[in-house]
Amino acid sequence: MHKSSLLEIIRTFTPKELIKFEDFVNSPYFNKNKNVIKLFDEVIKYRPEFNNEILEKELVWKKLFPEKNYNYGIMKNIIHDLTGLSEKFILLEKYSGESFRCELDLIEAGNSRNLKKFTSGKLDQFEKKIKSEADPNKYSSINGFLTVAGGFYDTKSSFIHEYNLKQDREEYLRLASDYSLFNFLVRSFKLLHNTFANEVHGNRPVRKTLLEKFFVKLKEHSILEDLLINENENKDQDKISKIVMCFHLMYKAVTSDRDIAEYYKFKSYLRENIELFSGHEIKNLNNCRNTCAILLKISDSEVAKESLDWIKFLMEKNIILLRSGLMYNTTMLNAVNYSV
Repeated sequence: MHKSSLLEIIRTFTPKELIKFEDFVNSPYFNKNKNVIKLFDEVIKYRPEFNNEILEKELVWKKLFPEKNYNYGIMKNIIHDLTGLSEKFILLEKYSGESFRCELDLIEAGNSRNLKKFTSGKLDQFEKKIKSEADPNKYSSINGFLTVAGGFYDTKSSFIHEYNLKQDREEYLRLASDYSLFNFLVRSFKLLHNTFANEVHGNRPVRKTLLEKFFVKLKEHSILEDLLINENENKDQDKISKIVMCFHLMYKAVTSDRDIAEYYKFKSYLRENIELFSGHEIKNLNNCRNTCAILLKISDSEVAKESLDWIKFLMEKNIILLRSGLMYNTTMLNAVNYSV
């Protein structure tokens, strides 16, 4: 069992999550196999490492079925079922932490059952929340927020049309299209960065992708610059447009053929708007900043100094730590290495 996905997943559970997972496994809604419960009861004895030699399949079998000969097929199925429960549990834990996504899915579920009054009420509630409470940096990935926001405005527009309500759809259609485009742009800029970073870190160059060719054409006609500058003047979408602009400046810095001015534009804009990003996105953008610095072909010591200055900046802003109070392993190791 030591090489199984089951133990790999369970080792990541906090003490509170282990208690919740025990309730999950014992719930007849999710699991009706008593042998799966018995297996979990045996495995849980060896927390938190879960690496005791007794957790070998044959030895666990003797604990579960002391009077039966070992049966590989049965044991494999029991482990498979408990692994499936652990997978479903971590999925639901992640899902439950994204309240806006949960609410949007509930709206769509109600609408699919033709619950007009229920769906209408939930749409109104959601609209108030997304206007007053929605904060992009509460989402690990900005794309998660953009997906939910775009999905809501699209659903609201469709609901008005479906029930022929006396309400103007124009604003919802506009916002749905805006967020859909923003989502596409941010995802694209991230992918394009990864293409360049792959080569920077010593891998074989990626053959020019269709996405690259598409953005080269946009760049030739300054379409993105004109579009994003105009959007950045829209106060209603100030936060989102600034986030998209930051990723756009990152893309320009990466593709600028070692233009240090483009690098400093990106770095400066990111510093000015750092509060808009989650810890996960800050980590991503710092990786992008590091790629840009390497592409400039400045010395290793200068790359290290740039990176160390960035870490100090995050410390000054009190955002070096994650919400858990910890920091990414790579951040700590980089701080030590760059300092040396």
